[in-house]
Amino acid sequence: MTTPLHGLILTGGKSRRMGQDKSQLEIHDGLSQLDYLCSLVEPLVDSCWVSVAHDAQYHASYPSINDLTPDQGPLGGISSALTQHPQAAFLVIACDLPLLNKDTLTSLIEQRDESCDVTCYLNAHDKRPEPLCAIYEPSALPILLNQLSQNNYCARKVVEASNYLGLNLNESYALNNANTPQDLTETQTFLSSPPMKKTVHIHYFAQLKTAAEKTEETYETFSTTPAGLYDELKMKYGFKFKTSQLKVAINDAFSPWDTHLSDHDKIVFMPPVTGG
Repeated sequence: MTTPLHGLILTGGKSRRMGQDKSQLEIHDGLSQLDYLCSLVEPLVDSCWVSVAHDAQYHASYPSINDLTPDQGPLGGISSALTQHPQAAFLVIACDLPLLNKDTLTSLIEQRDESCDVTCYLNAHDKRPEPLCAIYEPSALPILLNQLSQNNYCARKVVEASNYLGLNLNESYALNNANTPQDLTETQTFLSSPPMKKTVHIHYFAQLKTAAEKTEETYETFSTTPAGLYDELKMKYGFKFKTSQLKVAINDAFSPWDTHLSDHDKIVFMPPVTGG
């Protein structure tokens, strides 16, 4: 018998980097991000819930689950849902995924393996699990509680410690998140026109060259700005710098991070040691 599947939209974060509540960003035709995600998830599950912080008010429009313990991040929200509904699995979605679509969710549900603790997608760039667009079975609860008892709050590492099924994304950009104003600009640019893959030529210097283990490469991307491109490369190579610590040049001219990328652009990321 298939375990019931509920939806859980995570909204308990403080949105410090964005500077405003990410769940209320209006990105899709006037819909808040929360309304947009609920409209995707609700038709696919038995019921849909919104995960909110320990001391937060309930959402007026949606049934909510408060974190049982404060300040445990996304894992606290997931464990609270599984604790309060121990006979159900949860399709867990972070509220900062503006490019998520029905096909991506449907494919995840169709490939669900109830014998695993977690069914999730693998990040297209580093092939590690994406823990915040994933299905958590009831068997995941003991693992979550054990990790939280050891103050382990990294959702990726917790999934990696479980028996999980990792799936490949059909659209590499589908789980791009929007955590900062730069991310939001990237998303808005992306949504303004059909996704277009482009080939760019990237040059690395100093610490970036060391981390990437190369001085240059030709790279294919769907990113629309150098900020979005750098996020991809940061994930792939483990770059430590934030964009605020770097400068970027496009076709031999210093450029803002929200500049629109074109096919065959030449891009140079410059860390502080090279004058950035």
